Amino acid sequence: MAAGEGPAFLLYLSGYLYRLGEQGPEPYLGFDYGEYSLPDDIMERDFSDVIDFIEYCRQTPAAYQAANIFETVDRLFFTFEYQAHRHQGYYDKVIDELQIASGWTDSGGNKAMDELYYFLKYPKGSGDDVLYFQIEPYHMILRYDKLREEMTAAEWENLLQEHQSLSKLYQSLSKDDNNILVRAKLD
Repeated sequence: MAAGEGPAFLLYLSGYLYRLGEQGPEPYLGFDYGEYSLPDDIMERDFSDVIDFIEYCRQTPAAYQAANIFETVDRLFFTFEYQAHRHQGYYDKVIDELQIASGWTDSGGNKAMDELYYFLKYPKGSGDDVLYFQIEPYHMILRYDKLREEMTAAEWENLLQEHQSLSKLYQSLSKDDNNILVRAKLD
């Protein structure tokens, strides 16, 4: 995008991401799930409420509900639902490549690692080359305390040593502290 061409806001509607142009909202990017799209007859079905609709979607082999969309200069970050799970992905605009992930960290399925980095799953905002995340101290303390209860003392101490910056943050927090804004610079 050229300078001054960036979106003032992004709106997701009907598989398209819109931005505010000089003439009003205009299509910006499309989400095409290909063979994983919702069935064509979905709008002809009679659902009793939104929950009924979502439960139907979860029973299909479809991807749907793109959300949490944030854009930086080089990437577009988003989440979507697939098989009753929320997945993260990003589109690299420079090399025209799409990546789908189970999280922004590579935990290898390690539950403790997933819990440690739980608060960095969904960005709350973006800038030119940064993502912003919000940590609520109350919820972080509850999650970490639960994790500590599930581990042996030695496992817990080892985890604290391996992730010292998060450990210091956890140990310095009280449940009444204000939320923490994390600024993550992208490489």
